[in-house]
Amino acid sequence: MHTSPLQRTWKKLLLLVISLMIVLPVFEQPAAVKAASTDVQSTLESRTKSQIVEKWLKYKPMELGRDYMNGTHIFTVEPKLTAPYAAGKLKDSYIKDGINAVNFIRYLAGLPDDVEADWSIEQQQQTGALVNAVNQVMSHYPQKPAGMNDVMHQLGYDANRSSNLYYGSPTFYDNVLGYMSDSDSNNIDRVGHRRWILNPQMKKTMFGMVFSRSSSDSSSLGVRHATMYAFDKQRPAEDVSYNYISWPPAGYTPMEVFAASDAWSVSINPNLYDRTKTEDITVTLTRDSDQKSWSFNHNDRDVRGKFFNVETSYFGIPFSIIFRPDALEAMKNDEAFHVSINGLYTKTGLSASVAFKTTFFKMLSTYTARDSIVMESGETLTPLIENAITGSTMDWSSSDPKIVKVDKNGKLTAIAKGDAIIYFNSYLRDGSMLNVSVVDSDPSDKVSAWAAKEVKKAKEAGLVPRWFYYNFQSPMYREGFVEFTSRMAETVLGISLYEQKYEYGRSPFQDVDYWAVSWAADNGIISGTGKNKFSPYDSISREQAAKLLLNVYHYLAEKTGRVPVQKSSQTIFSDDSKISDWAKADVYEAVSLNLLNGVDNNRFNPKGSITTEQTIIILYRLFEQFYEQS
Repeated sequence: MHTSPLQRTWKKLLLLVISLMIVLPVFEQPAAVKAASTDVQSTLESRTKSQIVEKWLKYKPMELGRDYMNGTHIFTVEPKLTAPYAAGKLKDSYIKDGINAVNFIRYLAGLPDDVEADWSIEQQQQTGALVNAVNQVMSHYPQKPAGMNDVMHQLGYDANRSSNLYYGSPTFYDNVLGYMSDSDSNNIDRVGHRRWILNPQMKKTMFGMVFSRSSSDSSSLGVRHATMYAFDKQRPAEDVSYNYISWPPAGYTPMEVFAASDAWSVSINPNLYDRTKTEDITVTLTRDSDQKSWSFNHNDRDVRGKFFNVETSYFGIPFSIIFRPDALEAMKNDEAFHVSINGLYTKTGLSASVAFKTTFFKMLSTYTARDSIVMESGETLTPLIENAITGSTMDWSSSDPKIVKVDKNGKLTAIAKGDAIIYFNSYLRDGSMLNVSVVDSDPSDKVSAWAAKEVKKAKEAGLVPRWFYYNFQSPMYREGFVEFTSRMAETVLGISLYEQKYEYGRSPFQDVDYWAVSWAADNGIISGTGKNKFSPYDSISREQAAKLLLNVYHYLAEKTGRVPVQKSSQTIFSDDSKISDWAKADVYEAVSLNLLNGVDNNRFNPKGSITTEQTIIILYRLFEQFYEQS
């Protein structure tokens, strides 16, 4: 939520990884000397949301936002990227921040959360980051930079070949969350970074970070190169008992640590199950709310969509079942999913299966608005806040109180025309800021009195973009209606539809190339006007709007698993015969859902236009139905 262009830039920096294949000893059946100190399955069965929140408060990031490692203040000794090179030294507090991230993730997975910093390899990990920063590449097997001595290069080489590596992400905490996602097309087949962090035998780790300066901009700190030591096995194998270790874990999982587009993985204990017999393995994922199911087998190989793989290389536990559903764009608070894995075999050759339930819940409070809010000078707004189980307060600040003030409850007061940013505490979501545009009120172009209340609510939800806040009584054009609709859908789903897959140059229409129109066409929400045209600047008629509304209503119902609301009764309009046959059913359903109303004398006026303020209200009403269920 709430991403700025700057935040989207670093998000798009690719997590570059080269497959790391090393031969480690085969896991042996542990000797039954003593009872395991941690039993993963029993630990997760008894865990509560409140316990997770309590652990979060112990392990949360050291500061708000993602900018607290953006300068040389993070070093006690700064690195030197020219000969004679120096790896530098990070402040202990930043390394501890990364350790906290690892321990929070491991706690969620049911593993021991007592991983410590291995200070004996501190210089090794920092040197690994240095070598990659000097080379300005991300490599597990880096070449020796010119002028670097063999000893230093070998130390950095040893670090990189035994580490998770990250390029560009701003903090160690964020690095760990990125490793846990591991779902880009280069990593989804093995989710190796994730499996190393969830290795039961991990006891210690260490981080390194160096900024690479661009040759064309010596004043810039450059891009962050980071290492995290991954191959630790200092914990005795018999200390942890498990049948499987999954991500997301069985039991409760905070929505903030797992995205709907992330791959699921279940690492199976190779001491209990046969990792050489994988051809019969299948997975079924079922959503509780609507019983929608996804079935996975070895034919599902779309690394950008529906995916399945069984991976038996030595990334932590050498037996992992990986799957990702398609068309899962959002998860609701307290939404449960059932996982059923069949086709397993025990070490003695018996057929076996694994089943568990994961329930996602919202842990942190955030703004509902995804990126921006528009206000008039002198106006007050209280943006919608998605409250979390913690019930904790939020911290707020304004980048320019002379333009917008914010109080302790998040209420905004517009002081003067201009732009400002409201910062709030968000640790794990896509952003921690809300852009506010303050405009002067125009007496000749004001929202109608009957519409003012709902337009204000729509603004507080972030549904009204600045560039549409005018011409309130003018007809809305077709492309504009679709843009409003896509913004509302993104807010309901809590995702960026654009960033998922929509790009310029792939429009199905000859007369428009806009991602929102492509998204709507791909999902059956809109159609053209004939001859491969969309007629983007034609006014949208009331019956066209009704059909679009019902299409997006059913789209959101499918994506969220929402049960449709009870419909109200509706009499036949006096101008029923003027409603096109293709729109008639949608018109009456839209009215019964209170998305549209008739006009005077029990007419619908199907060929009439929809104004800007009517568009805002219509889409707010649709949003409200789904937001109440979130």
